[in-house]
Amino acid sequence: FAERSPIPDLEILVAVGSADVNYQGNVEWMEHLQALGITFEQRIPTGVPVEAFHDRCFAAASTGGPSPDQ
Repeated sequence: FAERSPIPDLEILVAVGSADVNYQGNVEWMEHLQALGITFEQRIPTGVPVEAFHDRCFAAASTGGPSPDQ
């Protein structure tokens, strides 16, 4: 991806809570993206375990689409 010219248009959002078990891995990945010159947005809520939110979402029964309250 990074070697292509021009770099393809890709929007990357990294969302990880500072209390997530994979926080450090995401920090290292963002540093890698920066080193490659790949732009991205980041959301890092302090003290929040974002993976708990994802766990709940993935554990919920699928209805084929988002629920009306989301």
